Amino acid sequence: MNEIKKYISTQQGIMVMVPKQDSGVKVKVMKISYVVTDEMKNERSRFKFKRKVNKIDLFDEDDPENSLEEFTPAIELRIYFKKTDIPDSDLSLLRMAYWKGNKWIPFTDTDHQFKIYDYPYKQWAGYGVAIIDEWIDPPIALGK
Repeated sequence: MNEIKKYISTQQGIMVMVPKQDSGVKVKVMKISYVVTDEMKNERSRFKFKRKVNKIDLFDEDDPENSLEEFTPAIELRIYFKKTDIPDSDLSLLRMAYWKGNKWIPFTDTDHQFKIYDYPYKQWAGYGVAIIDEWIDPPIALGK
């Protein structure tokens, strides 16, 4: 069974689960606050921004200057949401997306095994999950 490290930020509502990497590299997750610009709130893409969640940096634990971008096996990203984040009270409209230079790119069930779970816990109403094998440190957001 593969060892999994969990990095949890309860204030931001984010969990990153990192399995032991085939390469032997020890992944360390660093969370950094991110200011959302007006450009990120535009509606250029089919994703309507609702709430910024976090920016995630993934580093080699033994070499903190070395950011990591590929993961085998893939990492799991969970973003927790509140009832107020659910557009029109319809859970099926909720999306997670990452910022790619000039627009939001929604996580998909095909590319990222994206799913939304209704799972009330404390201040959270549920969470979205994306499986990621490549990562280049973009901000993440909830929206529809």
